[in-house]
This record gives sequence, structure tokens and C-alpha cells, in this order.
Amino acid sequence: MGTFWRKASLFFWIIVYITLVCCSLDHIFFWDTVQLASKQAHHFYEGSMFHFLLPDDIDSGHLPFMGWMMAWVWKIFGKTLLISHLAMIPWLVLLIYQVHLFADKIVGKTWIPVIVGLILLDPTLMAQGSLISPDIILMGGFFLTLNGIWAKQKSSVFSGALLCVLASNRGAMVVAALFVWQIYLNWMDGKKDLRTVLTDLFPFIPASLLFVAFQFYHFWAKGWIGYHDHSPWAASFTSVTGWQFLKNGAIIVWRLADFGRWMMGLILLIGLLKWWPDIKKDGTLKRLFYLVVFLSLFLLPSMVLHTGLSGHRYLLPIIMGLLLITVRMLYRLPIVRFQNVALILLGLSLLTGNFWIYPKGVAQGWDASLAHWPYFELRSQMNRYLDQSQISIHEVGCSFPNLAERKYLDLSPSSLRHTNKDLHHNSYFLFSNLYNDVSSEDFLLIERDYKPIHTLEDKGICLILYQRKNRSTIK
Repeated sequence: MGTFWRKASLFFWIIVYITLVCCSLDHIFFWDTVQLASKQAHHFYEGSMFHFLLPDDIDSGHLPFMGWMMAWVWKIFGKTLLISHLAMIPWLVLLIYQVHLFADKIVGKTWIPVIVGLILLDPTLMAQGSLISPDIILMGGFFLTLNGIWAKQKSSVFSGALLCVLASNRGAMVVAALFVWQIYLNWMDGKKDLRTVLTDLFPFIPASLLFVAFQFYHFWAKGWIGYHDHSPWAASFTSVTGWQFLKNGAIIVWRLADFGRWMMGLILLIGLLKWWPDIKKDGTLKRLFYLVVFLSLFLLPSMVLHTGLSGHRYLLPIIMGLLLITVRMLYRLPIVRFQNVALILLGLSLLTGNFWIYPKGVAQGWDASLAHWPYFELRSQMNRYLDQSQISIHEVGCSFPNLAERKYLDLSPSSLRHTNKDLHHNSYFLFSNLYNDVSSEDFLLIERDYKPIHTLEDKGICLILYQRKNRSTIK
């Protein structure tokens, strides 16, 4: 029975995520994928496939594997949104398969569909799964490495660590955390002799060398790592102190609890308070706990110490670790009624997390749940309205993530783009509650100087085109 449900779960979730992809085949590149996938892919596609140093305006210091891979896909199959989305299916299958393998290691076979379902229901993972996102590659590599460490399969550790490093610099932080976790597991299992430790750590070496070699080459050629003073995201790396440090810590807690994950925290809290003597004896829980500790030690400092590095997707490895701990804890508890109620509530909470939309003025991680989906059709409708009304896109101010040239968003041949938001000069302004950088001061200017001329809304997402009331007063 266990084998049947495991195979059924694997098949079911592959179908679910392929359906997710098929429903998003006409979705444009969105949020950070505009830079990390589309712009970087265009660099290789339109230039040399082997010039790995990117132009400064799209170079965030990562190994550019995502863009390089996508460029090859375009050259072979054609440069379309459909092809770009379909190219992510193999990575999604890898992720889903590795999640199933790891679930088999920490719960009984009849519980595999439970833990897999809760992990793959996570709104942020589902959202990234519907996008053309390097974080799917990272998470596939993460679970592949976990399986290799747990099952002592060096080839899996080697391959998974490489995928993590190829995905992003954050993937390198994940590899560093897993490296330390491997040392901890050796110590926990009594394998303290140097030769055994080095043998188990050896599969991490190729990925580490690749990362160090690229960063050294990048620094030698450009003189910077990660960002430079004139990069578009330099402000995100501004260091914080005092109150902002505490605020960033609170934001991270919010991100971890966001989109229905607060139920996971509540279940963990109840379980720890009520059954701590039983829980602390569980060796698997202890291993998972230290996994989350080491991931936090490597991933959280950069998020807490800088102003703009608190995206939900940055926390995915930690979120997955916490979900694993939650289900393992429930699996070990003797109270069946509590197990059933907790699992149902957690599943419903995660599922409904895709419908969370915050009030106007509260910045939301729109790439962290499926709540952003209606935006794509609304944007298409608004573009048609602009064309029919003969309003030039150059006259219409806008905000992230709708500022890139159209060829980077929808892969059309058009190089047209919106002008940057400047409410003292824009003749028109396109607003959406999805654009987080419209401040309360901006709203006051809009209400004073602009009038709405076309409004679109669907499932909590709105697009409003504003026209300046008196265009002759533009400063």
C-alpha cells in the first residue's frame, strides 16, 4: 500500500505542476525573472554563448547559468514564452521526485503523500513553479543534495551542490550550510576521524571550486562581487543598524509566516509546548532542526543586515526545513486526533495562502503566491487600450516590474517600454496594487494631479490608467 501511494503521489504532483505550467504558458517574465532569466538569456542569445561576464546593468554576480540555459533552449526550439515555460518542466520534475525521495527517509510510506503535499502546496514554491525561475533549479539541487547526504550517495551530493551553485549566489550559501550540516551529522553519528569526514565532504568540493573560481574571475575582471555602486539594485545592499535591523528581523518572521504559513508556526508551538519531552528524543527531528539552524546562519545575516534582501523566495530552503520538521513532529505524536486536525488546517491554510491580498499601501511579495496571476491578462487588456487610444507607451509612467522593454517581458520584437515613474512630469501614469514602490506620498500626488481614465480589475488585482488633469502644468 505504501508503494502504491508513493507512486500515486509522485504522478499526481507532477501532473499538478505541469498543469500549473500549462496554465501560465502566456505569462510574461515577471518580477526578478525579468533580469535573472530574460535579460541574461538575451545577452547570450543575441551575442556570444560563451561570454559569461554580463553587462553591469544585468549582472548581479551570480553564475549566469539560468540565462545561458534559456538562451540554448531558444536557439534550439525558438524564442517564445511557451518554450520558455516548458523548459522549466524537467527542473520541476526533478524537484518533485527529490521531494518524494526525501519524504521517504523521514516518515513512514503512508505519510509520504502528506508531507509531499504540504511541501508542494507552499504558495511561494507554487508561484516560483509557475514562473521561469532559477529558484526551482536551486530547490531541486537542494533536495537532491539532502537525499545524497542522508543516503550517503556522493553522486547526488556532487550533482545537487553543483545545481545550487549554478542557480545563484544564494545557492552557494545553501551549499555552505549543507557542508556544515554534513560535518554535524558525522559528529552525531560518531564518525569523527579526519579521513571519514573528508571523504564525506569531498563531493562538495567541485561546486565550491566552481563558485570560488567564478567569483575570483569576476572580481579580477570587474573589481566587484554581487553588486557595484551604480547597479540597479545597489540600494538593496545598503547596510542597516538599530531600528532598521530589528524591523528587518520582524519582516523575516512575517515572510516565514506569510501566505498561510502562520498555521505551521502555531502547530509547531503547540507541539513543542505540549510534547517537548517526547519530541526532543527524536533523532530525525534533531537532524532537521540543525539543518534549519545552519541554513538560517548562512541565509539570514545578509537579509537582516541589508535594506532590500528580504524576498520570500530567499527563504524557501528554510521554509521547506520548517515544513519537514512540522510534519515529522506530527508523525511522531501519539494523538491521532491532533494529527488529523493539524494536517487539515495546515493544508487549507497553505492552499488559501494563494488568495491573500494585502490592503493598498502594504508591500506584498507578488512573486511569492499565485495571487498575481490575474495581472497578466489585465496588463494585456491595458496594452490593447493604449494602442486603441493611440497613447504612446513612452508617455505612460510606470513602476517595477513593468519597466523593462517589451522584448524582455513578452519576448515580442518591440523595444518599447514605459517611462519611469515621475509624478511631477508624467503625462500618464499606470498604477497597479501590484506595484510596491508607489508610496503614500505618490497616492496624494495622484489624487491631486491625475484623473483615472481606464480601470481594470480582477480577483483583487487592479490596473488604473491615470491622465494628468492639466498637462500644461507639467514641471
